[in-house]
Amino acid sequence: MKNILLIFFLLANFISYGQYTGATPYTSQFGANESVYKSGANWRIINVDDDDMVFAVVNKYGRVVAHAYIEAGDSYMFTDLPIGSYSYKFSSDDGYFEKKTSILLDGCDPDVYICKGEAQWEHQVWVETTGGYSSGRISKKDFFNN
Repeated sequence: MKNILLIFFLLANFISYGQYTGATPYTSQFGANESVYKSGANWRIINVDDDDMVFAVVNKYGRVVAHAYIEAGDSYMFTDLPIGSYSYKFSSDDGYFEKKTSILLDGCDPDVYICKGEAQWEHQVWVETTGGYSSGRISKKDFFNN
């Protein structure tokens, strides 16, 4: 009987689709997260919204290079991204949004500096609303366009 219960709980855990901070639920749409060994281009995202979100790092060509699920009130750090300029888009319970402001991640040259693995940029992300209108709103199609 113990073995049957153990197998049941293992299968239930394996089959469940519960997300957790750092999960990459849209790998089939965006591909695997890109990273460059010891680039030092680290970007910490703090979800200060009331809802969980999926945050996507977008390069200057409009392609998602990394994404992650981030629970409400939690943070996640994208580590060792390719050196470059990035914007972002995210989805939350309220819809799909983007911020086209370019952020330069130039990393840390380990041959010159002692790279401590700290975040080069840190952003708090939430759905901005003004009089019922959410700024940066995009369509689902635009969110998944890669």
